[in-house]
Amino acid sequence: MPLIRDIVQADYSVVEELLYSNHLGDGRFYDPEGLDVVVAELHGSVVGVAEFQLHCDFGHDEGREAHPGEQTFISTMAVALTGRRGGVGRALLTEIARRAQKAGDTFLALVP
Repeated sequence: MPLIRDIVQADYSVVEELLYSNHLGDGRFYDPEGLDVVVAELHGSVVGVAEFQLHCDFGHDEGREAHPGEQTFISTMAVALTGRRGGVGRALLTEIARRAQKAGDTFLALVP
């Protein structure tokens, strides 16, 4: 079972490589400014990452008043080949959902 934890600066280069290898990054220096980021670690190595924002309300911001209330928006998620089919993605999503619920968000959005 992977350890899910907050990102630390020592993870930035590994996360950038992971995102780039999944066609989600541009290969430049990783900067998670303004995002909440968790990583999945197996046997001491980062094998997954998820970027998200708590309390995102883009539905109302776009004029959709009937859109669900406070929400958590998952913007990026990537798992290394070595971590796939082992519950890494599920563990990342479970942790984000736990944090969203604790923060009082009523809706979880993932836009691929």
